[in-house]
Parts: sequence; C-alpha cells; structure tokens
Amino acid sequence: MKPSIISNSVKFLIISLSLLFSFQALSLEVISLNIKWFGRGGDLYGSIEDENRTEHLIDYIHDELPKADVFVFQEIVDKEGLYQIMKDYECFSYDAGTSSHQFVVMCSKPGLLIRSDVNQESRLDRLGLRAAVIGDYKDGGDKVTRLIGVHLKAGRGSTVTRLNQIHELKVDLNEDMPTMIVGDFNTYKSDKTFFLEDDSLLISQSLGEEFTLAKNQIPTYMGFGGRVFDRAWGRGFLNLKASVYGPCSGESVEPPYSDKYYYRDFISDHCALKITTQ
Repeated sequence: MKPSIISNSVKFLIISLSLLFSFQALSLEVISLNIKWFGRGGDLYGSIEDENRTEHLIDYIHDELPKADVFVFQEIVDKEGLYQIMKDYECFSYDAGTSSHQFVVMCSKPGLLIRSDVNQESRLDRLGLRAAVIGDYKDGGDKVTRLIGVHLKAGRGSTVTRLNQIHELKVDLNEDMPTMIVGDFNTYKSDKTFFLEDDSLLISQSLGEEFTLAKNQIPTYMGFGGRVFDRAWGRGFLNLKASVYGPCSGESVEPPYSDKYYYRDFISDHCALKITTQ
C-alpha cells in the first residue's frame, strides 16, 4: 500500500504543478526609461534642433543596458527620432493633436508582439496627455503576457488624478492573463502629498491583492530629493525582480554613465528600471 500512496501523491503533485505553471508567465525582461522631453533637448521650451542626445542614447540603450525583450519609454515628443534609435525593435504608440505631447512608446524584439492597443481614457489630464499603451506579448510557447505602459500625472498635488488614471486602466486588467503595469508613476511619499498613505500603497490598494509591486528602494528620479517614480506591478508571475541602471544605482556603473552630470545632460533625469519576470 505504501508504494501506491507515494505514487499517487507524486502524481497529484505533478498534476498540481502542471496546473499552476499553465497559468504562469515565463521569463520576460522589460526596461522602462523616461527620456526627459526627448525631441526637445530635455527642455519643455526647447525644439527639435536642440535635441543633441541621440547618439549618446544609441550608445547607452544598445551598449550599456541589457538587451531587454520590451522597452517602455516615456516623455517622447519625437516618436520618429526614437524609432530610429530603436530601429532593430518593433515600436508602437498612438497619435495626438498637440506638438508638446509626451508620448508613451513600447518597443519589442521582432516577433514578440501579438496585439497593440491604447487606453485613451487613462489620460484624464490637461490637453489629454499621457494615454497608456498596451501590448500583448509572446513569452515562450503559447504563453501571453500583457504589458501596460504608463506615465501618470506628475506633481505631488495630483495623487487623486493618478488614482483615477489607474481606475480607468482596470478595463484592461480583466483579461485572464499575466499582466504587468510598468512606467513612470510619479509616486510620492505621504509627507509630500498629505495623504495618510504613500502613493505606491494607494495604487496597490486600487489594483487589488492580486497585483504585486516589484520591490525597489533605489530612487529612479535624479531631481531634487531623488524619488522612486519608476515602478512596476504585476500579477500571474512567481516573482518580479527590479534592477536600476545608471548613476542612481550607486553600484559599478561604467563611465561615462557613472557621471551624474553627463547622464543628466545626455541621457535623462531618470534612471532605467529593468523588470524581470519569473
């Protein structure tokens, strides 16, 4: 009887694990990078002629950063210029009617993208800025992962708007598939917003218990006070691992990217955030 009990237990374990992993995404590597006012030289009042960072960004993205499966970019004014930087990737975004629009752009290795879309309702902002881009990606075999790239409303007084934007995204969270929301969330601590909780906790509460925040305490924004603006939440993954690249990390960064002054002038005021799913 004992061998039979052991055999049945092993079979049950194998079946249980098979069912578990049938709903889990496989490994996918995603990098989020806010390139400050790309297409205007990093300045709201700049112009396309002022954009002198292109060659530096090509070197940084393709030589310094990991070869991620998907890149999510924010603050892109010149989409075509970014598409040239990412010419070996398949990129998409959306259309907007203002010359100062900061686009969210998604780029992926060829053959991974199954479907692309945009959630216009998540803008909820002055001049309709910052819609969310949505991509469904193959991540091995017949597995599909949904990525939602965002750039939420900036400003410590805009917590309510950010939460409204997350609420509008919930229509895209109904699909029964592994899902990651990634990008620049502009999250502040409660002492800056005068809410009882930090923005990141409020967003977690809005998304619900099924979503897990990728843990990272390293500031990704290089402005005054250094803040963790760039984040990712996911569901359907065994683990979400966050890594920060550039001078923010404080680790062994190759020059010139270890020089924060060079980085601010020729890359951005945000460091890159890499999320690896397991």
